[in-house]
Amino acid sequence: MLAAAEAGPLDDLQRARLEWLRARLVFAQVRGSEAPGLLLDAAHRLAPLAAALARDTLLEAVGAAIFAGRLSAGPGPREVAEAARAGPSPSTPPRMVDVLLDSMAGRIIDGYAVGADALRRALHAVRQAQRSGARDADRRWLWLAFRVTPEPVASELWDDDAWHELAVGAVGLARAAGALAVLPMALTYQACFQLLTGEFGTAATLIDEATAISEAAGGVPMMYTSLVLGAWWGQESQALDLIETTSEEVRARGEGRSLGLAAYATALLYNGLGRYDAALAAANRACQYEDLRIYGSALAELIEAAAHAGQPA
Repeated sequence: MLAAAEAGPLDDLQRARLEWLRARLVFAQVRGSEAPGLLLDAAHRLAPLAAALARDTLLEAVGAAIFAGRLSAGPGPREVAEAARAGPSPSTPPRMVDVLLDSMAGRIIDGYAVGADALRRALHAVRQAQRSGARDADRRWLWLAFRVTPEPVASELWDDDAWHELAVGAVGLARAAGALAVLPMALTYQACFQLLTGEFGTAATLIDEATAISEAAGGVPMMYTSLVLGAWWGQESQALDLIETTSEEVRARGEGRSLGLAAYATALLYNGLGRYDAALAAANRACQYEDLRIYGSALAELIEAAAHAGQPA
């Protein structure tokens, strides 16, 4: 459909929107290293033509850059955040997307201590919009917000209530709309929350559904929760096989955040098995790049492993 549209007569705004849609499609299908650059290019093209849409696209670019992480072939989170600060000004009054974009940029550029309060206010705005049953005109903003909330934003702030509320809400909204590009991601976020509350069976069921939908829709499954679930179960051979297979797959497509999660899951597994030297090595790999949310969890595993391994420094 995009190719057919491109063949027709298009004005500058229509052509810019076409590039934006193509970039979104790449991210929905792959979540790899190519998407951040495509989305950022689309945002630059939209900026002089449709400032609000350009800012929407910048928020998507931030989310894509977080997924690409250490394997980004183009702009990383900081480069996209700097482009957001230098880009079009927010609307007056600012929309939910504007508040979220500016707070994400602040967290990435200025660090956690400076950016956390603004990020909390943005998270509150998203929760309020979801609770209000957002009007049709506002619902598109919720779709954009769900790219970065409930995960990593809510979990980065260690706000379990927001994580659960936003994940369940995202699943409900995606189911009602039949949004197959969003539903697997929402299910994965909910599964991760259920996993951390010890509801392993519920988490596994949500993972299976998300995987089936991704495969049916022609996308790649999100393996985040599967990796961590295997580690919590303590099934060494099965967990390590899945971690190795997933690491090869995500490295090939440039989804660097999953490499951070794989290293964290390995550290979690080995700490649970009392193999602290191996856990420490894995935790160090996870902490080589500051993946939002994963980094904080990996630090906890690093501390535990180092203490048991006799390396308190």
